[in-house]
Amino acid sequence: MEFEERKKMRKEEISKLLIQLGKTLEEKGALDFGKGEISIPESVEVELEYKEKPDKGKFEIELKWIPSETKVTAVPTEAKPSIKDLMRELSTEFSNINRTIRGGVIPAIEQFAKFEGLVTKCESCAKPEWKKEMINYSQKVGELKKAIIDKNMDEIKRLSQVLAKLSAECHLKYK
Repeated sequence: MEFEERKKMRKEEISKLLIQLGKTLEEKGALDFGKGEISIPESVEVELEYKEKPDKGKFEIELKWIPSETKVTAVPTEAKPSIKDLMRELSTEFSNINRTIRGGVIPAIEQFAKFEGLVTKCESCAKPEWKKEMINYSQKVGELKKAIIDKNMDEIKRLSQVLAKLSAECHLKYK
């Protein structure tokens, strides 16, 4: 499989692309470029190259490994959900988790994982004016995960209320 894409991007778009590639590599051990997913071995050769000529500059990041050490999975092209769809799904998952907590039960980490994944997706898709709020929300989600792992129900209830308040404030501010 081969893939090459060239397009003009603004600095903010480049930053988001690199952050998303890094998150996917960290979480899944793979790079996802929309046309397929490439598993990356534990150890690879990394080459950074910068060249500047009077008519153009170039910076490349190149990863090299032996192909037998990895696999490429073709991914069917499908429409990515809109930020509104993601936020709606996030809200539903948070409601489910809150219902569990209000019932006096600590949410299962598997139930929480879906919510956490949606938070990560929303953070990566957030408009610049939402970024600060999404980062703060994401940090509180991390604290809630720790409280769930530690089985600290008082902290779980407190953080659930904090997240509900942050969500409500965000909805009022950006509607």
